[in-house]
Amino acid sequence: MLLCKNCIEKKLPSYSYNNENFERQFCEECQSETQHLDYEVFKNKLFDVISNNYKLLSNLSYRAGWFYEAHDEDGVVDNFYDLIEPLNLDEELAETLADDWAEKYGNDCLVLYDDSLEEYEGCNKEFEWEDIQESFKHEFRFFNSKLKDFLDHTFEFLIGDQRINESLINIIAPNTTLYRGRSFDSLKDLKNEINNDNLMFELENETEEIAKNIRNKFGLVPSYLASDQRMTPLGVSALYLSTDKLACVAEIRALVGQYVGVAKFSNRVELKLLNLNKLAKGVYPYHLEENYLEKLDVYVFFKKLIASVSKPKLDSGKFDYLISQYFFEYLRVKFSNQIDGIYLKSIQLPTADNIILFPEVTTEGIDSSLSAGNNKIYFSWDASAMSGLSISKVKSIAITTEIEYISHPRMTESTDWI
Repeated sequence: MLLCKNCIEKKLPSYSYNNENFERQFCEECQSETQHLDYEVFKNKLFDVISNNYKLLSNLSYRAGWFYEAHDEDGVVDNFYDLIEPLNLDEELAETLADDWAEKYGNDCLVLYDDSLEEYEGCNKEFEWEDIQESFKHEFRFFNSKLKDFLDHTFEFLIGDQRINESLINIIAPNTTLYRGRSFDSLKDLKNEINNDNLMFELENETEEIAKNIRNKFGLVPSYLASDQRMTPLGVSALYLSTDKLACVAEIRALVGQYVGVAKFSNRVELKLLNLNKLAKGVYPYHLEENYLEKLDVYVFFKKLIASVSKPKLDSGKFDYLISQYFFEYLRVKFSNQIDGIYLKSIQLPTADNIILFPEVTTEGIDSSLSAGNNKIYFSWDASAMSGLSISKVKSIAITTEIEYISHPRMTESTDWI
């Protein structure tokens, strides 16, 4: 039996075959001459993929009783025919495949191989990543080819034709309001910082000067003053912004009694940002893909990587920011022609998101107002309302805790067991 490759690939992912497997014939359905392959070649490839991606329940004896009583969860099918039935293959082909599978493997339940199974040996990339981190921290830091090669290979699953998957990109429309904050021990200190020229706030003709002061004190930190940050090392300045005022207060971890000034900034041009929230959720691989296990590995790894680069630095963590800084610089070098920075959930306020722009976006600096220049970012100063900076005093800090772990990819609700 010869099968049209085009017709098969309308129902199944494209599999790799040797060129000599094909024979050109006319296909009635395609109404053209197409590549055809022998049924046995196709069957062997499909069976190899399924046997790699699924486990027979009989080989999971310690869980068999549980599955036989309640095996209606995702990833578990009663038999091979139930697995391929949704594909809507030709009825004769489907029945022949099912008979051949039963002859070779029986009619056992099939369980999708993923990290919910105890047999799952863990994310191989995670183990490799742990070794690379040690190398990066203690062996080669500035010229670490292992780390670059690792990220290059991992990102292959997220790009097509050297372009980042569009589903992972967030578009920030022009003139979107964004926030940036600083904390001060007293209101006097805050006012002195933004009004060091003793300008009177009431004088209408001096509002642009005040705007410049606020822009300078709350905007981009000069490189020579740039400290070690989550995504940038000492001496490298990048603009960190938030989508929410309160997130600014939470992110700078202001103390009770301190005053926080939050300045409004905006973008004159559209910004494209790699959304790390979406990257962490990933795209769960299709269970009949030839490289399903490798994609599953990448899927699990990115969940853990983004959780790692997002967590706050501890006082004892001398190397906590090394990996996140390298990751940010890797994205900056590799994809700066496609994105302007990254977009990730605020750790301190999960309802808000943070934005870190690549330094190239602010190379020319930040304008003191919309009308003051044509740079990509400007301080959103409203001269008529004399607004652009809000001042708050921290009255109290609430702390919440919850059990946390990286859950099974298909679980929708967190549980308190691992």
